[in-house]
Amino acid sequence: MRTLHWRLNLGLGAILAAGFAVQWSLRGNAIPYIAEQQIVTRLHHDGEAILEELTFDRRGQLHLDMERQPPIYTDRHSGHYFLVASEGQLLKSPSLGESTLKVEELQADQSRGYYETGPERQPLLVLARGLVADDRPVTIVLGEDLTPLRRSAHEIGPVFLVLNGLFITLALIAQWFFVRRALKPFVILNRELAQIVTGEASRRTIGLPEAEEINRLIQLVDRRLERSRNAISNLAHGLKTPLAVLYRLADSPELAEAPRIRQSLKTNSGTIRDLVERELKRARLAGAGSVESQFNPEEDLKTLIEVLKAIYAEKSLEFRIEAPRDLIVYDHQDMVELVGNLLDNASKWARHTVSLSIDNSRALRIRVEDDGPGCTDAELKRLGRRGVRLDETKEGHGLGLSIVIDIVKLYEGKLSFERSAKYGGLAVSVTLPRPPGASAPVATG
Repeated sequence: MRTLHWRLNLGLGAILAAGFAVQWSLRGNAIPYIAEQQIVTRLHHDGEAILEELTFDRRGQLHLDMERQPPIYTDRHSGHYFLVASEGQLLKSPSLGESTLKVEELQADQSRGYYETGPERQPLLVLARGLVADDRPVTIVLGEDLTPLRRSAHEIGPVFLVLNGLFITLALIAQWFFVRRALKPFVILNRELAQIVTGEASRRTIGLPEAEEINRLIQLVDRRLERSRNAISNLAHGLKTPLAVLYRLADSPELAEAPRIRQSLKTNSGTIRDLVERELKRARLAGAGSVESQFNPEEDLKTLIEVLKAIYAEKSLEFRIEAPRDLIVYDHQDMVELVGNLLDNASKWARHTVSLSIDNSRALRIRVEDDGPGCTDAELKRLGRRGVRLDETKEGHGLGLSIVIDIVKLYEGKLSFERSAKYGGLAVSVTLPRPPGASAPVATG
């Protein structure tokens, strides 16, 4: 979400910056053009006022009362100038002094606009118009100094820059606020999904209207998983009786003359029986513990040990447990199967003692040891392979440790086998990294 947030902000920033760059490039032409059009309009009006005051005497001499003209045209080098030409006669504003403007007599209703250099070498915008006064052709030329205009355009540049920068900043802040608000449901969704993955969510639903489809998907997966587990357990229960009949059938007198068939029947029915027993044991282990979505060592281990003591009642095993009282932020079902299979394997081989230690300070570290016969170096290398059994007299088909390996791979953890220095039997160590988004351990009491 943070990446999407930054992408949206960067996208808006890039668009605004591009728009600002276009405005800045047009600033040098657009603002002077608009201002010059205003100047032309003013010169046009001034020309109309001068035309109204132009007169010709009986001899055809051109007259204009200069004292009645605005001060801008009477003050020397004021930056505002005019010149009137008619049939070879020429009148110019006092502001021109000894200077003059280029003039080309125009026909009536003709006009020209151009740039010229003024009396003090300043740039002028000039408007020349062909008019009629007392039925005589008149050309009026007016000019205005562009220096103040260009100075103002130059001075407004930094102001324009600051205002646009301020606008872009405010737009980005507003964008950040609205995007953050719009993405807030998805941030919550992302956090709750992470909590479901790590098992921190006590309910497997997400409290957002936008997550209705995801909630349905989560519930559908949960129901299918539960049905799958129940179906396996029901199948195992259903096969127990027919398998017992087949096993007894192998001992019937009718098969005494077919020892190979009897042995094959015993071996294969025994294999299936062991698999059924293993699935039933796994179902008992999976059903043990609390209904929390996280693994609760205090409650879940107590129930697991009670189940194992019942399974291996003839051994009177002693379980030595060192585990935190905090909730462990991994899927409850995975942890029950992982710890349950490790304890089951140790209980199967132990003589009197099974030890379990769990450390959840940073990563999750689980170590299970027993005081059984242990393994040789060659046997340690074979452990965990699916179906490998080191002692054919023990029940099972090596699938318990294979399940442990699968869970460790699922969490990208590490699994190691060695001889227990303390008890002399097998020691199995599991290390699982803390899931992404998982919070610190939460005490249960």
